[in-house]
Amino acid sequence: MVYRNPYVWVSGLTNFNVYVIRLAILDWGTTILTQYRGLDIGLAASIVACSELVGGVLGSALAGWVTDRVFHHRVFRCGAICTILATLCLFLFWRLPAGASWVWNAILIILSAFFVYGVSGLCGIGASKYATKKAAASSNGFVGIIAYVATILS
Repeated sequence: MVYRNPYVWVSGLTNFNVYVIRLAILDWGTTILTQYRGLDIGLAASIVACSELVGGVLGSALAGWVTDRVFHHRVFRCGAICTILATLCLFLFWRLPAGASWVWNAILIILSAFFVYGVSGLCGIGASKYATKKAAASSNGFVGIIAYVATILS
């Protein structure tokens, strides 16, 4: 019900990749903002902290709401859109000129985290949904374990 279920594996691998990106923002965001974008260390740390707070809380909550209301409980559709938007935000952040305003840097980092946390929140739900009721907790735990392996790579 868990290990042979392709949907659980898709959720796990997605969560693995999402955690690499999430932890890269958390671990390297301040360094990139200070060394390559010329921001003050306090401002850079505040931007990364806001990305965790705003992105984590609002991104996860809104992704769940949109999944239920707009996509009629189709977790992977909302997750795919969040992934595309996170990729777009990270691409725009990467292409942002070195002398760009700190506001643009902050907006793009926070939006990236917002969409990344949306996907992250949906991965466990998707795994639970596509496993049976008896295996919902096991599938969610399996997806979580795969995600935490990503911390090694990050």
